Amino acid sequence: MIRNVLFILCDQLRKDALGCYGHPSAQTAHLDRLAKEGLRCEHNIVASPICMPDRMSMLTGRHIRNHGLWTNGLLLDPLPPTLPDHLQAQGYRTANFGKIHCSPTGTTDLRSWESKHRWKALQEAGEDLFEHCGPYLGFEHVELTLGHGPSNARDAHYGQWFRERGGTEEMMHLHKDPDNPEHSGVREMPVELHHSRFIAERSCAWIKQRAEDGEPFFAQISFPDPHHPFDPPREAAEKVDPAREPEAIPAKNDLHDRPAHYRQRLDGQWSRKGLKAKAHHPGGIASEHVRTLRARTTAMVNLIDQAVGQILETLEESGLAEETLILFTSDHGEGLGDHGVFGKGPWGYRSIIETPLILHGPSVAEGVSHAVISDVDLAPTLCGMLGIPALPFADGLDLSAHWKDPSQPTRDFALLEYRNGFAEQDYACAGLVSADETYLRYQDGVEELTQLASDPEEQNNVAGERTQRCAELRAQLIDQLLQTSNRFPQQISHA
Repeated sequence: MIRNVLFILCDQLRKDALGCYGHPSAQTAHLDRLAKEGLRCEHNIVASPICMPDRMSMLTGRHIRNHGLWTNGLLLDPLPPTLPDHLQAQGYRTANFGKIHCSPTGTTDLRSWESKHRWKALQEAGEDLFEHCGPYLGFEHVELTLGHGPSNARDAHYGQWFRERGGTEEMMHLHKDPDNPEHSGVREMPVELHHSRFIAERSCAWIKQRAEDGEPFFAQISFPDPHHPFDPPREAAEKVDPAREPEAIPAKNDLHDRPAHYRQRLDGQWSRKGLKAKAHHPGGIASEHVRTLRARTTAMVNLIDQAVGQILETLEESGLAEETLILFTSDHGEGLGDHGVFGKGPWGYRSIIETPLILHGPSVAEGVSHAVISDVDLAPTLCGMLGIPALPFADGLDLSAHWKDPSQPTRDFALLEYRNGFAEQDYACAGLVSADETYLRYQDGVEELTQLASDPEEQNNVAGERTQRCAELRAQLIDQLLQTSNRFPQQISHA
């Protein structure tokens, strides 16, 4: 019987960064064990390939135009009802440790619970930040990390924890890799003070409390890594040999038939805020630099796995392992140089839109799922696995039957949506993703169709050649957008 849920979330983790998904040298023994003993899913598709929208989709089971957080940097007030809200109403204790990122961090508007200015003001007032632990977003207890890179050790609960253990400004400094145009390097920080260790320590302490009181719980354990900048502690970085990192898929044949922003990203000119004045690395980043960036990512992933191992050990020692469902995933992937793309955004490559999904625990099948799953399905399916009422207003499907038996059907395709934001730079696309096809249509009518059965490296956009197939998918996309129209809030009268 499932009594508890650990929802382990990473930021910008591509699927093949883990050993169980094919990385040749990643030290991910704990996650690999979960995958071997549980269900490893091959086609988990994001609702949106950018942080805040997809995170809210996972927490609400709703598409981005329905929950309202359609790009990064938006402040929703009030926030929409979430899975943690729903679980609290069913008697579950709820908590988050690490990054949430469902409200802006850079704003001075203190309505944002995740505003760095909010936490700086509390710190300057001499407040103990651990006296400010929620509630927020349905989580009754929250201990936060904010943002990425060296400065995240200054802010919120992690910042106080870091300072109390001897952390210094020098430890936060990024010692950049020479001549690498993307942000990468190492920090002279002890591994013991890294945010992955903070998340493990604090979540383990809370789990032990739940073991003592016997109350069922839902804990989101959310790592900021391996999101850029690629900046592991030097000790962790030196354990990874860049020469053992897989080669990136080259951008040699595919960009002439892709939309213009693909080439702009290859050249280092595209950004969400608009085109930069000049290309930072025309023709792409040198292969030796790409390998360094990949090695830095692997070092960060290895630290995540160590933290997961610490949490699993606590579950077992507390006697909770046999009644806890574990879900491991990421909010989106990362290009890491494939086709010249770094980061995430409006690029339809599987390294970005298809994330790891590992399920482990009571009633979960052992094996591999090759079916299509969407991030909007995760919250409804968790309700189904727990045997509690369905999550109100969710767009996603309850796939609990498939999690228990992978021969059970899921969906033919997942709906993908993206909006850029930034006023005149706003650019939108929507598409359908199946196990072997990716179809995207942009607001200016440009289309992409990639067929992986004949093109596994996604080198070719065949929309111009497969016009009939595009017409079929275009009609299906319109149907899907209409069928998932917003049904929130509840209609309470005829007029």
